[in-house]
Amino acid sequence: MENLYNREKHVEKNKKEIAIYYFNNINNSNEFLNDYCLKDHCVNLSRFSSYFKNYAHYTRFHLIANINYADNFLNNSSCIVSAVVFDKKDDFFATAGVLKKIRIYDFNQVVLNYKELYQNHNDETESEYQDIIQQQDDRFIGYKNENKNKKNKEKEEDNHNDETNSQAISISSSSSDNNIYFKQNKSNANHSSSSIPPYMTTLPNRIPLTSILLNPDLNNIKTDSIHSYSSSSSSSDSTENSSQYDSDNFNTDYITRYPIQEMICNSKISCLSYSTEKQNNLLSSDYEGIITLWDTETGEAVSSFSEHEKRAWCVDYCTKNPTVFASCSDDATVKIWDENISYSTLTIDSRANICSVAFNPYSEYEVAFGSADHNIYYYDIRNAKSAWKCIKGHKKAISYVKFKNRYELISASTDNTLKLWSINPQSMNILSNGICNDSDNDDKVQLIRTYSGHLNERNFTGLSINKDGDFILCGSETNEIYTYYSESEKPIIVQKFSNIEDNITGNERDYSDSNQFISSLAWKNTSPNILLAANSEGRVKVYELV
Repeated sequence: MENLYNREKHVEKNKKEIAIYYFNNINNSNEFLNDYCLKDHCVNLSRFSSYFKNYAHYTRFHLIANINYADNFLNNSSCIVSAVVFDKKDDFFATAGVLKKIRIYDFNQVVLNYKELYQNHNDETESEYQDIIQQQDDRFIGYKNENKNKKNKEKEEDNHNDETNSQAISISSSSSDNNIYFKQNKSNANHSSSSIPPYMTTLPNRIPLTSILLNPDLNNIKTDSIHSYSSSSSSSDSTENSSQYDSDNFNTDYITRYPIQEMICNSKISCLSYSTEKQNNLLSSDYEGIITLWDTETGEAVSSFSEHEKRAWCVDYCTKNPTVFASCSDDATVKIWDENISYSTLTIDSRANICSVAFNPYSEYEVAFGSADHNIYYYDIRNAKSAWKCIKGHKKAISYVKFKNRYELISASTDNTLKLWSINPQSMNILSNGICNDSDNDDKVQLIRTYSGHLNERNFTGLSINKDGDFILCGSETNEIYTYYSESEKPIIVQKFSNIEDNITGNERDYSDSNQFISSLAWKNTSPNILLAANSEGRVKVYELV
């Protein structure tokens, strides 16, 4: 019901944009509709129906998880996360940036919903499940009230030592995960064994010291009120009375997600690219111009490629030929490499710094790159003496180039715009056959749409397209995520990356004072609405469009 209400508000807010699209695509000028016109009219109606369905489908972002990439949580300085990327199966994702570290996370562990730890796998009814959750909430509220009055009751309790108030501490630690487990008190033992699954007493409690400083509620947690869970029969028979702390009541921002692997680089990292064939193969480019191939399972560098003379901005695997990849650099070159060869197999020289490069995912020979001279260059690497097409239209440097599908690509620029370009299929067929067409015809590539609304004048703010090609993400230097529907020039959803908190005082810092910006974005490959977003403060978040 809430989603329906949000959709109605979303449509009402954007009805002008929807009306413009309708009248631009539905031809009402024909007085007589013959069979051909009627067919064309039906196609337009079907197109509008699809547009309206997708436009109104999502209305907001839902935060699933929060990760801190910065090492020192008390440090308010910039800690840019320059790359977030999923592996080919979406089991893992990698983050990297100016810390010179690549961190690998297990996606399922990161997005773990702590409410699910209370679910009973013995086919409990929904009402029973809600009763269990309510009981846990009641215990937590009672526990907080008890701690508030604890100091006042201490003097009165000095003369009485009630057995029911004695507490036993049993803390079990593990070097592998550093989890602290909680145990049910004996008064609820029978209920726990009958209706609550055993694993609900093993709630993860990874609360960093800095989080305790920021959250007053956490200051009330004392070690003498924490009871560990033991799987042994002897511990199950022990007599302990205490209130159980429910970690689910705390904001997920205070739950630390640990990487499963970390690789250290010699320089700041600018880009990452996962292999489309081998799940453990990951490429990185850095500020020294070195491209490194990593094995994410072992955390070791397999090989490095160091022909670039200046900072390397981007690296991209070829989908059709998984051992081949491309890189670009401030030295005004694009280089084509093979994993199994230590030297580049092709070098394309340009006139200006190159900021982004991408293989066409449907061809092993077609590559596009964006340059600081405001242009996009499209090459057939079999005929690399000159560009197949120089695409002009932006007013400033091109920061990203991404393919939407076989015949469409999207570019991002520091002129505050994204542009959707369409490649003429007939010209593309000529290119696919290896025939170099020297004539620079205007009909090779056409500008379809310009997206505007976000602010991007200086930084790399991220660009990502979901698997269906319907939704485009880009960041803004206002520390906001902009979501564009591919058929609409204006953003349909704008998501603030949340107010930035001063980690010393706990007070919110204003966006205009922080100079923080969105620095990297990535859609989940197998999902149309799950995404990763990172910013220049070192925060990484998992969102869901709902």
